Amino acid sequence: MRRLRSIEPWLWGVAFGTIVFAQALWDWEKAGWGDWGQFHHWWEVGRVAITRWHEFPLWDPNHCGGVSMWGQPQSQHAAPTWWITGLPFGTVAGHKLFILLHGAIGFAGMYHLARRYFALREVSAALAALTWSFSGFFAWRAAGGHGTFLAFQYLPWIFYCWRRTNTDLRYAGGVGGLMALTLLEGGTYPFPLIFLVIAFDFVAQLMPPRPKWAVIRTGLITGLLTGAMGAVRLWPVYLTMSRFPRETTMEDKQTWEEVLHSITARAPHDWTWGHRWVWAEYSAHVGWGIVGLSLIGVLFALRRGQRHLIFGALVFALCAMGNVAWYYPWPLLHELPVYKNFHVPSRFHVLLTFYLCLLAGLAVERILAALTKRTKRQLSRGALVGMAWLVFVGCAAEVLSNSTIIAARWDGSPIEGVPEPRFHLVSPVGYLENYMDYPVRNVGTRACYDPVPWTISASLWQGDVPQARIDPPTAGEVRAWGRTNHTLYADVHLTAPARVVFNQNYDPDWRASVGELVDDRARLAVDVPAGDHRIDASFHPADLPWSVLTSLGGALVAILLALFASPLRWRRRRRASTSRRALGRRAP
Repeated sequence: MRRLRSIEPWLWGVAFGTIVFAQALWDWEKAGWGDWGQFHHWWEVGRVAITRWHEFPLWDPNHCGGVSMWGQPQSQHAAPTWWITGLPFGTVAGHKLFILLHGAIGFAGMYHLARRYFALREVSAALAALTWSFSGFFAWRAAGGHGTFLAFQYLPWIFYCWRRTNTDLRYAGGVGGLMALTLLEGGTYPFPLIFLVIAFDFVAQLMPPRPKWAVIRTGLITGLLTGAMGAVRLWPVYLTMSRFPRETTMEDKQTWEEVLHSITARAPHDWTWGHRWVWAEYSAHVGWGIVGLSLIGVLFALRRGQRHLIFGALVFALCAMGNVAWYYPWPLLHELPVYKNFHVPSRFHVLLTFYLCLLAGLAVERILAALTKRTKRQLSRGALVGMAWLVFVGCAAEVLSNSTIIAARWDGSPIEGVPEPRFHLVSPVGYLENYMDYPVRNVGTRACYDPVPWTISASLWQGDVPQARIDPPTAGEVRAWGRTNHTLYADVHLTAPARVVFNQNYDPDWRASVGELVDDRARLAVDVPAGDHRIDASFHPADLPWSVLTSLGGALVAILLALFASPLRWRRRRRASTSRRALGRRAP
């Protein structure tokens, strides 16, 4: 029975997720809408690399003229969640399971946090869990294709482990591991924004009148573990963005009324509403019921020493307001190295709803506790608990009905196509409609829908023709050529020294078996002496294998902490040490 109760929140998370994403699950073969094409494309790059070429997807030859997949900030191929969804079940079905999995993770995480840390009863914890994990913010990410944003569902688990590490170092690995997992899932926004929650809570715990000095130790240990365990993504992404920095502006801002509108307005809604970006970038619906309850929760949080929930909601609401004035949080954050790459401050709505849902659960808990304390009749207490569940049902109906409308957008054509016998680049015409099919079709293109400003050669050629050329053409001939995910080859006969040019972008991390690799008008090329040569080229990211080994080392440290950092073990050792010292003092 106890084991069943431990998995019950996960089952409820799956059940509620099935309700919200019923249309996507019913139309099992239909692909996603909006930016899902981009994520379908990336997942297909991985599946084709592994199933067809038996290689890890280090390179993306299928769009942007060929670019690094290893250094792609939104790559998810190293995430265990991709290996259990996208690889075995296929890209489209895998993405639907990926969404369902994260909904269950978010629901179970918030429920666990509310029950175990904030000591809320079942109905209060369920209210916080459902309105967090199936809010309008997550419904839009699942509907519109922001697949990396689903990693925000780890926030309750991370927060719980972070707080528990103060008294139990075994949880430090939970913080580092889950933060690393957000990176492995391409969490370009989740990782730095969740870091802000941790940084804010670090400061909050040091505030008087009762500062928790243990948080300094917690911050040092979890920070080191996060850096080590996340190295496998931190290093390649850092190297990529150093070469291709993303310039952004801070044009957008919201008023208090607009922030409130973003978390209460229902679907359908005007797609454009007077801001730079469309409505899907702002909507984080939790409904008026949660807003009202969270305001009541503020009163209880002031009395119960949980003021950090109030100030957390306030700080991240101010962040979501954007570029209102230079002294607001967002313009100041935008000056920092990582945050200068962001240009959509409404992403902070998800952090605001995290605190609002906890405050709403706190309000239900304290009101119910106060009312049940005043009556000794079991029937009356049962009626009060029943009324609390009615409040839950009302708020749940408000959130689920709205999110179901949002999520019903999976109506695209399935991924299909017959592989071409020889890889080549095709015309960019129809790119956005077709590029998720390119990996399975064994074709690529110069077209590039990608947030990374890659350098794309203007001298690439298209058509089913040889993908290697001799420069000058009179110096010889290409007798054979081919490619896999991150290898190229060309058999050439040269009567004089010449340059062999491959039909893809140049990257300094490529290596060649013969000659000298050079940048030829941003194309990958090799200068080769005269003679008959087999040129084998392959992509070797600069950070390998050290980033992988660093992450494995961090994971090993986390495992050792989990095994040997038990508070009970340390208390026993401390008592034994104290006893030995006492005996020593008594000895003559």
